[in-house]
Amino acid sequence: MNTVKKRKPNEHLDAASAQSEIIARDHLELRVLLSTLTREKWLVFGPLIFAMVGLGIYFSIAPRYYSATAQILIDIQKPRIIRSEAVVPSLDTTRYMIDPVIDSQVEIIRSNRIAERVIKRAKLSEDPDYQPKTTFLGSIRALPDRLFGGGAPETSDASSQKDAENVLQSTIIAAFLRNLDVRRKGLTLILFVHFTDKRPARAAEIANAVVEAYLDDQREQKFKSARLANDLLQARVAELRDQVLAAEVKLQQYREKNNLITIGDRTVDEQEITASITQLIAARTNAANKLAELQQIEKMPKGSVDFNSISQVLNSGVIRDLRLQESAIMRTLASTASKFGENDNRVEISRAELRNLQKDISDEITRIIENAQHDFDVAQAQVRILEKNLAQLRKNSTLGSRLSIELAELEREAKSTRDLYLNLLSRLKETLVQESLLYPDARVVERAVKPRIPSSPKKFMLLGFALMGSLGIGVTVALVKDHLSNVVRTPRELEKLLGTVHVTPLPMVQKREPALYKVAVDQPDSQFAQAIFSISRSLWPRRNTSRSKCVVAVTSVLDGEGKTTTAMNLANYSATLNTPTLLIDCDFRTSGMSAYFPASKEQLTLADLLQGKATTNEVIEQIGESDLHICRAPKPGSVMHPMELLSSDQMQQFIKRLRRKYQLIILDTSALLPSVDARALIDFADSCVFVVEAGETTEEQVLQARRVAGKLADKTAMVVLNKSEMEY
Repeated sequence: MNTVKKRKPNEHLDAASAQSEIIARDHLELRVLLSTLTREKWLVFGPLIFAMVGLGIYFSIAPRYYSATAQILIDIQKPRIIRSEAVVPSLDTTRYMIDPVIDSQVEIIRSNRIAERVIKRAKLSEDPDYQPKTTFLGSIRALPDRLFGGGAPETSDASSQKDAENVLQSTIIAAFLRNLDVRRKGLTLILFVHFTDKRPARAAEIANAVVEAYLDDQREQKFKSARLANDLLQARVAELRDQVLAAEVKLQQYREKNNLITIGDRTVDEQEITASITQLIAARTNAANKLAELQQIEKMPKGSVDFNSISQVLNSGVIRDLRLQESAIMRTLASTASKFGENDNRVEISRAELRNLQKDISDEITRIIENAQHDFDVAQAQVRILEKNLAQLRKNSTLGSRLSIELAELEREAKSTRDLYLNLLSRLKETLVQESLLYPDARVVERAVKPRIPSSPKKFMLLGFALMGSLGIGVTVALVKDHLSNVVRTPRELEKLLGTVHVTPLPMVQKREPALYKVAVDQPDSQFAQAIFSISRSLWPRRNTSRSKCVVAVTSVLDGEGKTTTAMNLANYSATLNTPTLLIDCDFRTSGMSAYFPASKEQLTLADLLQGKATTNEVIEQIGESDLHICRAPKPGSVMHPMELLSSDQMQQFIKRLRRKYQLIILDTSALLPSVDARALIDFADSCVFVVEAGETTEEQVLQARRVAGKLADKTAMVVLNKSEMEY
């Protein structure tokens, strides 16, 4: 019995959650990649801008070249005007030879021979574009020879001039071949002949000249081959003509010497024997036929009148005419008897005519039967005579058999020589005709026309390469830089590094804001305000569960990471909720928070309190009518040893007294790595907000700050990534 295994409900949930996690991870990686490229946009687009500027300069100064194209078809199916083998063989177009043949034609077009033809025809040796130009490097290389008289040994003027002309010609050919490009169109038999020049009309002219030079070269080569073949054939034909004459003279002399008369290819005796044999065969056949007819007649009973089956009777014209007359009389007799009766005189007359006619038929048949024996005797006599004549002819022909054998040998020799001579003579006449009908193995499909668009520089191709290459370089450099920088950029990296849940990223706030300390209150709909609300909401359960847990230390790894701005906005937002809030500036080295709140010259600071120079009420001041109170830090540099004051018992007692009055106390501490002041304050706090600047703080600095803080891991309520990609 088959049983179906049921899945547990959790299995479906696990699969769905795993798939969702994979999709979310892919989306996150894509967002991280896009974020990195956006952040390094100048590094990404810098090479592109540089490449575009360079291309613009290049396009403005680079000379324009134009390419004209002519098309040639390698003709492998040429018409045959004369149905004989060509004296100059055409291209081998078998299945396995087409590609090598096409490649060979390409190399022929690019050969120096074709180049010299075109240069001479187009007068390129007078064109300054193809003249050798002295380069700076060439001048430097030739300088020692000019100064010290080195170089090639002296030669005669004629030799030097010839060498100079050869060098000039080689230079022009090299320049010409650099501008010539011959390519095959796919797997077809068509060749593209491209030529590039600064002048479009000149490019088309030279491309067509290359095609014409190639076709002329093929015609000349074929003509030379045909002329050479004709010369060889003429010499061989003359030699064979002499041999034929000698063989025929020898054959005729032999016949005259031995009195051998031939008619056609055979002697008279041979022809007589052949004719006699033919006649004998015919005579024997005739005698056999006569004997068969005679035997047929003899087998018939005597007195029989049924001789109609005999072939001679059937073939006799007389019998046939008499039978026709008999039929006519019988019809007349029947007609007369039916009209006038059987006893009428006319009926009797017709009957008498019928009897006479039948008697004539019987007499003619009797005569034919009597002639059959005579014909048989004549046929036998003819056979005997022919046999006797044939025997006599054979006897006579045996005497000349030996001479006939020698004669046949001479005739065969003469015939073979004559046949060879006639074949070569016919071939010679055909080659003379073919020599005037030679045509190349290629034809022009399309002539080159004047190009309208320059082929170089190839703007679109260069722009595409520059675009892809520069963007590729920019993206690669940006990704490599991001990988090597090892800085914290995303909340996910920060959570993975510290093992603490990240609440929300803090977007960047412009420093030009006049009231930076209360942006979250003045602009509640901004992203920065929403991030502060999230931080406050994360701290709110801690303040409600126990009034003893209301001291929050706000610190960072380095100075300038936004801890003071975070602390001020967090305190302002808490005060708007009717929560007694105290913001204490514990950063004696920078006093960043105190600079945002104007104060009188006589205002006492936290340092005065810890030194016993002021009371609690004297150092705490209320901001307007709100529930926000602050405690200022002294001016930077006014306290020699801030650590001793911040870690003193007075500081601990001061915080204990404040717990009874304020529901939330925020300590704006100094950064962890530059100084050790924040370590003591973390011990006094119930929780800690750890601010890290995105894109500036490295992972090593974050881990080092965590190790330095000691109890930071136990008291960190949240980690905040400041100055993320979201910009306020």
